[in-house]
Amino acid sequence: MTNNAKYIIMILFLSSLLIQACKTQKLSKEDKEWQPYSKGDVLVFKSSYNKRDSIFIDKIESHSNPNDPLSTGKKKYEFLFVSGEITLQEPIKTKLGHTFDRERIDVLQMTLDDSHSYMKFVFSKKSDSLKYPTTVLSINELKEKIDGDSSVKIKAEEYYDLPFDYDLESFWWSKKYGYTRYEFKNGVYWELEKFIRKGMNILEE
Repeated sequence: MTNNAKYIIMILFLSSLLIQACKTQKLSKEDKEWQPYSKGDVLVFKSSYNKRDSIFIDKIESHSNPNDPLSTGKKKYEFLFVSGEITLQEPIKTKLGHTFDRERIDVLQMTLDDSHSYMKFVFSKKSDSLKYPTTVLSINELKEKIDGDSSVKIKAEEYYDLPFDYDLESFWWSKKYGYTRYEFKNGVYWELEKFIRKGMNILEE
């Protein structure tokens, strides 16, 4: 074998290793079936004191991490982000006179590693000044808890090591409808009253 042939084989071998190292590991179709929302969905929650919040799902985005094009040799993983806007009970007026009646809200995230896929329950509302922990469960854990379209109560627990006392105590989750209820330590709760998709309330189906 000539030196040129050896050089070409070595280049091809190293290129193959680099391609494998940079390959993105993606969430499976089965994983994504645990993400119940579609762009355009409207979630209407009613509180225990008879107030309502409407959440408009307007973004469902997929990204890879790391996404730095200079970070060669690092394996990438797919991240899925669900977010939207929420109507404010009391519009916020800035010092410049601008009035805001909606705010951005993170709803849900999904990610994975070499062995498991995870749901990150990141729902929180900045405007109510309450503290919401980031609860993380693997898809396998959810499968053990949830049967069919039933809704199950999940204890809200901070995944990250942060020294805060959180206001959210628990939330109820359904594979079909997502968040169906969330409960606070002060006894207040919000319950899903309508799930509107393409003009229809699918909770009534």
